[in-house]
Amino acid sequence: LAVIAGCSQKEGGDTGGTSPDPDLVTETLMLTLSTEAIDFGELDLTLSSSAQQLVTVYNAGESSATLHSAEASDGFLAGDLAATTLAPGAAAEIPVYFQPDGRGVFEGALEIQVGGDAALSVALSGIALAPSLSATPLSVDFGSVYVGCETTKSIQLSNHGNTPLVIDGLALT
Repeated sequence: LAVIAGCSQKEGGDTGGTSPDPDLVTETLMLTLSTEAIDFGELDLTLSSSAQQLVTVYNAGESSATLHSAEASDGFLAGDLAATTLAPGAAAEIPVYFQPDGRGVFEGALEIQVGGDAALSVALSGIALAPSLSATPLSVDFGSVYVGCETTKSIQLSNHGNTPLVIDGLALT
């Protein structure tokens, strides 16, 4: 990525006319990323609610660069990035979290604002796994049952999620 940071006129230069002036000096920021995409893979929400990876921004240019902000799409979260100035040759790490609010496939992007309309982008993806329990029927009526007698009713439990469901116990209320 090359970002035009600004230009200045050399001393004694002329800015008149319609053609580009050879006396103008243009600064170009050269920022590179440690990766173009992060795949968080599968996250089992019964074991953890988030996963983290780092994105590193390198300043390969000859002048300082300011990173203004970092924002991520739904299901992802960018770590705090207050305005950070990178000297030439310096780097900054930005933590990125996969923090889905439910199961499913998530795709998005991390956008790092560099200046003006310029931004660096990293594609983000991950799959959130979670069980989903359903019971059929939702309620059972045993009717009248005489003391000393028993009546049996069945309830079917189903897991419609994308990870195993472990039932540790049941209670009747």
